[in-house]
Amino acid sequence: MAGWGPRGYSVGMYPQSYVITPPARRGLRFSPEEYKHIAMAVGALIAAFTISFLSPFGGGAPTITVRIISQVLLGATVAVLTGFLLHELMHKAVAQRYGAWAEFRSSRTGLLFALVTAVIGIVFAAPGAVYIAGPLSRGQNGRVSLAGPLTNFVVALSFTGALFALVPRMTGDLLYFVGGILFFSGYINAFLGVFNMLPIPPLDGSKVLAWNVAIWAIAIVGMGALLALYFFRFIV
Repeated sequence: MAGWGPRGYSVGMYPQSYVITPPARRGLRFSPEEYKHIAMAVGALIAAFTISFLSPFGGGAPTITVRIISQVLLGATVAVLTGFLLHELMHKAVAQRYGAWAEFRSSRTGLLFALVTAVIGIVFAAPGAVYIAGPLSRGQNGRVSLAGPLTNFVVALSFTGALFALVPRMTGDLLYFVGGILFFSGYINAFLGVFNMLPIPPLDGSKVLAWNVAIWAIAIVGMGALLALYFFRFIV
């Protein structure tokens, strides 16, 4: 079917014909338009998180210096690249592996809203999504949907492990700088994993639940436990 996955090759052989479908090409494939949407979303989210942490309405630092701005900017960059970008790229990678068309498209309204709300210290973001078209089965669609939150979970575990391993060995500015980046990035990834696994359309969790209830339950319990660790060990 035109526009649905890899193109098929037809070989005419009397008295019947055979259709051979090549496997999905390896590697991520991007269009020039998609690059623009990714850059726009990443840039706007980094700016929004930076503004929110520096905003006096959100409990930001009483005195803003170049050093503080650079620390917050670096932390926001790491969190956005791991929490948002890797999440979307994994959706895309798995969908393309199944032969579907998959491209990210940003939401200018959602990004503008994120920048506006960042001023009060809270980022409400709907940066966009990976749009997918192709003959995916329910199982394939479920795995595509699970790929994003699962990536957040794995990344959050990595940052959490580094937080426990490295922070006790650091003091002073190094503790403040590295510890803050590890905490913020781990927390953002843990939160995004749980949020996206909620069984509410159009979130990823609704599609995973429709595919396999057991896998959805295991995933959200595991991700929820990690997020709870941040609240009861680091936040509360």
